[in-house]
Amino acid sequence: MIVTKDDYHKAMARIDALTKGDPDALPDDLFRELDALTRQVEAYENIHCKL
Repeated sequence: MIVTKDDYHKAMARIDALTKGDPDALPDDLFRELDALTRQVEAYENIHCKL
């Protein structure tokens, strides 16, 4: 769960690391991690980064 800006930045760094290569080539467990992080980041941004 992403609650703070620090959590957000850590999640973004992890997403960046996971997407350095071909996301379709990720093992299932890492793909699920990427999917979960992406959803959490999106939820955080919807609340804290309104345009």
